[in-house]
Order: sequence, then structure tokens, then C-alpha cells
Amino acid sequence: MAEQATGMRSGAEPARIWCVGDWARIDPLTGRVLESDIPPDTLRQSNEIWDGGHALVVLKGVRNEFLSFQIVIEALESGLRDLFVSAQDLEGPARLDAARHVQFFREIYLPLDGGMVPDALWPMDTGGSRPASITDPDRGPSEPHLVVVWVDVYIPKAIPPGVYESVFRISHRGGYRLSEFTVRLEVLEPTLPDSVSLDTILMSDGPVRTQPFTEREFHRAAHAHRSTFAIHPLLPDGSLLQGAAPVLRGVGDRISVASWTQWDERFGPLLDGSAFHDLPRGSLPVSRFFLPFGLDYPSSFRHWGTDQYELENRTILTEFIYHIAQKGWIEPTFIIRYQSAKRYGFYPLDLEDPVDEADIEALLSLAAIMRTPMQSHPGVHAILWLDYAVRENSGATLEKLRDSFDVFAIHAEKGLDDPERIGAKKDFEFWLRCPTGGVADTFQNVHDYPWIAWQRNIRGLCFQNTVDWTNGVSPGSVGSERESSPLFYYSRSESGLDGPVVSMRLKALRRGLQDYELLELASQRKGVEAVRDFVRSVVPCPPLKWHEQRSGLLALVVG
Repeated sequence: MAEQATGMRSGAEPARIWCVGDWARIDPLTGRVLESDIPPDTLRQSNEIWDGGHALVVLKGVRNEFLSFQIVIEALESGLRDLFVSAQDLEGPARLDAARHVQFFREIYLPLDGGMVPDALWPMDTGGSRPASITDPDRGPSEPHLVVVWVDVYIPKAIPPGVYESVFRISHRGGYRLSEFTVRLEVLEPTLPDSVSLDTILMSDGPVRTQPFTEREFHRAAHAHRSTFAIHPLLPDGSLLQGAAPVLRGVGDRISVASWTQWDERFGPLLDGSAFHDLPRGSLPVSRFFLPFGLDYPSSFRHWGTDQYELENRTILTEFIYHIAQKGWIEPTFIIRYQSAKRYGFYPLDLEDPVDEADIEALLSLAAIMRTPMQSHPGVHAILWLDYAVRENSGATLEKLRDSFDVFAIHAEKGLDDPERIGAKKDFEFWLRCPTGGVADTFQNVHDYPWIAWQRNIRGLCFQNTVDWTNGVSPGSVGSERESSPLFYYSRSESGLDGPVVSMRLKALRRGLQDYELLELASQRKGVEAVRDFVRSVVPCPPLKWHEQRSGLLALVVG
């Protein structure tokens, strides 16, 4: 079995099969790991999770955590057609049902400088013990040199700690066994909380142009990755996305919401958590939700500066707050974020990253209008959000706005020192607006952001433009240029998949967010300063060092 798994046997062996951790990207032509200079033959024999001599994968984690690894299948003689992968139940102190807790993804390659780089993860037909098709004549290159299967293993909250084992099998159509290897999973005592300690928003600035069910799937996928999906309800021109706000009637002192029915049907399951009842973290609602308030809703910008503008905004926001309280949606934090920049050509104000005095005065005016109705019900938490640019003299801008706004979202590459320098002066939140780079980038940034947030007392992360709407990944085509690096791809294909296709970057972010919870657990056990010293020694962390970093973190949690 070991010889079959490592592919070292000569003769009619049709493929060479080995495994590697979730940090690597495999070149489909050479089998080389892009994040490492280690020769491929060395990694094929052994790496941080793989013992080729015994055909063994070793994983270690805590309960309520996802662990991931990759199965690399390289063609030798007969190619890579008609292959299937399956996993037996994991046996140990209890039985872990593979059909529920193991999921397979086929890695999809995107073009880069004449080559190909894996990024999108196409969900395979089934997970667990039923064989899932790895290859299909209509998917990918006509004669691929290798295929890579991404594997997610979820450790449920109630399972007893201990060592569990399963046999994973690669077979041909008709049941011929090509190879098999053992996965040994060590489950540790701690349990990650269902709630998140670091709020993370995966934002899209455009609507889901399909059915409401599809939009719900994006929210569910984010929830399963310890984050919140959010479609900002207003476009830069001030127009509302269809259905993002309830219809209004009347003007002035007669303005009111005409009906909440459609708005409640669309967003209620997100706000009460029922949309997520069958996911690992259960029926926790979204942690943050953007309310549809902007310069042109609920009052027209034509009335800017008038009593009517102030009255209509106060009235409708008060109705929102009381409706939310009546529904019992008190767990999410509700956000008002004004999106306006002169470069868009629609409004004469820069309310994103403001600098001019007129822009600052406009923001102060809006905050004064909204603050009282925001606080009209003690059970509802609503905040004002400001995109804040770190520029020359921007500290003076912050000083003027810091008492009126609750969240300051800073570009990650520019503003990392500001939270430490002035964050303690007032009880507001610093967030990072996190770019994800291009396809050529490694996973390091998205994985490191949660670690940086813990180190610098940053309250949340916001990833913008996280969906590639126009060039979705489908089985027979790839739709991303090198500049594009979304965390989700959108697919509507003949295979029946209508919804999100997650990226390897989203998996890297989930790993970082899980690490954040482990850092919190380690702080309770070892003290904040001891953990801070550890974080300082291991961040930034290139993907090749993730295993070493995680081993040190687990030692702090359970050692």
C-alpha cells in the first residue's frame, strides 16, 4: 500500500499520489510547490503532514475547527481519467461520519503569465464515504499532468478528544483500487467558540444577479468560514440595490415605511440566524449588517441642509431601530456607512477617506442627525462607520471625527500603527480594509491579517470586492485575470451549481481566523503578554512556516 500511495512502483502504476498541507499551491505541469524551493521529489516522500513511507497523513486540531490538506495525483502512464476519491468514517474514541464531516474540492487553475495557478475550489459531487468524481472529460485541460483534490475535515464540537483514523481511497471507474492512505487525526481537548472574536466582513459592491436562494448561499459560505458576507446596499451613484430597503411613502413629517414584508423575507433569516441552522457554528446570525442609509435614502439629496432632510432621516431610522427591536434581531451590529466620492461624479462630497473641511463638516452633520435615533432603543446596537485614509495631516481629521463615529476602517497597508497610537483614547473600533492582491500573490496576507489584528488590537477586517460576478468559474472554463483575486467566484453552470465557488484564499483566511480564536484561548491560559511575545516572533509567516507556527500555538493552548 505504501508503494502504491507514493507512486514509487515501476511498471504499470498509472499515477503517483502524495499529500501536502493547506499552505501549498502545486504547479500543474511540474508538480513543483510554488511557495517552496524544496524539490518536488522530497515533498512527495515526506512533508509536515505526509509520511510517504507509511502512506500516512497526520493532522492535529481542536474541536469545532476545520483542518485541510491536499491530495496530489500525478499521471505516469494512463493519464487521469475516470478517477474517484472516497473516505471511510474516522474511527477512534467515537465514530466520525465521513459523509458529514469530510468534503472534497477539485482545484481549478487560473492563467498567470502563460502558466496556471490553482485558486478556485470546485465542490465535488459528494463528500465522505461515497466516491466523488475527481476528473471529467468536460473539466479542465484535455490532458492534465496532475490534478489536486482539496480536503476539508471538520471536527465536531461534541466528539471526545483522542486519535481517530480513516482510510482514503483513490480508485478508477469500476472500482479498481489505485491507491489508499491513512489519515490520522488527533483531536485535542479545547473547543473553538461558535461566536467570532474578530469580526470579518466579506463585502461585495454589487448585487447577486440571480435568485434570492443564490444570495443566501453566499451568506452561508461566509458563515461556514467564520465571516460575514455583505452586499453594500447603495451604489456610488446613491441608487439602492433592488430590494435592499423597504419602500417608503409620504414626505416630511408624514414619511413612513410602507411595508416591511419583502425586506424581512430577504434579510430576516440572516438576522435571526435561521439561514445557518445546519452549519457547524449553528444558528448564530450575521455579526454585522449594513443598513440602507445614504445621501439619497431615505431623504433625497436635493433636500440636503434642510429641516426636511433631517426629519426624514431621523424618522425612518427610528422606524428601523424599533422594527429591529420588535423582531428580536438584537445580536447583530447594524452599520450606517456613507459611500460618496467626488471622483464618481455624483455628489460634491468625499465621505470616503475625507480630508477637506467641507467633507468633515458634512460627516459631522450626518452624525448629528443619526446619533439620537440610533440610540432610540437600548436593545439595538447601531454604529456609524467611516472609511479613513492615513495621509499627511490625516491625524487632524481623525481628531475632529473621532467623537462622532464608531468604526474607522483603515487601508491595511498604510494604517497599521494608528490603532496603537491613538486607539485607546476613545471607545471606538479600528478595522482594516484588506486587499487580497492578485493571483500571483501567496496566501500569506489573508492568513496573516487575523494575527496582525490580534497583535495590534484591531477589532475587525473588511475585504472589499470579494466576488468575481462577471467571469464566474465553471467546469469547462476559467474566468479570472491575474489582477483579480476574489475570495468567491460566482458560477452558474450546466452542472447545476448556482452560487459561490470558494477560493483557496478564503480557506487561508479561515485558517487565520481559527488561529485568532486559538490565540484568545492561549491568552486565557498563558497570559496576554506571553502570547504577544509569541506572535511577535512568528508574524509575518510565509506559508512554508505555517505548520511550525501552528505547532507553537497549539503548545500554548494545551501545553
